[in-house]
Amino acid sequence: MAGIRSVDRRNIIWWEPNVTNDFGAANNVGLVTPIDDPGANQGISLHDYCLAGALSGGTNSDDPSCPAQEDLTMQRQREAAARNGSGRFLTEFGASDVLTDVARVAALADQYMVS
Repeated sequence: MAGIRSVDRRNIIWWEPNVTNDFGAANNVGLVTPIDDPGANQGISLHDYCLAGALSGGTNSDDPSCPAQEDLTMQRQREAAARNGSGRFLTEFGASDVLTDVARVAALADQYMVS
């Protein structure tokens, strides 16, 4: 961030956590301090996928763990955003043609107020 801010103090810096965070793992990205980003103008680019559904070879709707895992991903990213003063932007989800799966994660984004 310091390098980016040395040439651009105005635009949003989007950062993306480790891929395991896409599946509900805790996000342990450290605290972004005012020194790192004095304008506190940064956000998390997050993804929300169901690993169990993808590994089973079926649709996410086929696996009963998917709704809980997808919700856990939103919770973890909310925690990371609160810790870092970050905005949140859901930049990937679904990976399915099954509208039930897509609608479920879109509803979670609404519930968690994620763009």
